[in-house]
Amino acid sequence: MTEFFSALFDLSFRKFVTPQIAKFVYVIAIIGSGLFALTLMQQGGLMIAAAPVLFLTSIVLVRCLLEVSLAIFQVARYCAEIARRGRTQEDEIRHPEP
Repeated sequence: MTEFFSALFDLSFRKFVTPQIAKFVYVIAIIGSGLFALTLMQQGGLMIAAAPVLFLTSIVLVRCLLEVSLAIFQVARYCAEIARRGRTQEDEIRHPEP
């Protein structure tokens, strides 16, 4: 929990909050979509058949968006690691050990 708040108030944006809250957002999306589907099913008629389709569609879309955003954050981590390794190698080239 302290990592979340330290990332939330990191004004240099070196720590990311989104990967830490992705599970929470997904659970909220499932609950919200489920309640919406139940509300549609109570209306009867064609909505009884449409509600499960809309529920699954919304969950798939939310899941895809979360996976894409997490992939982007993973790429950012990898790029930062590559840059860090590049700086280390440059330092070794400029200042070789005797």
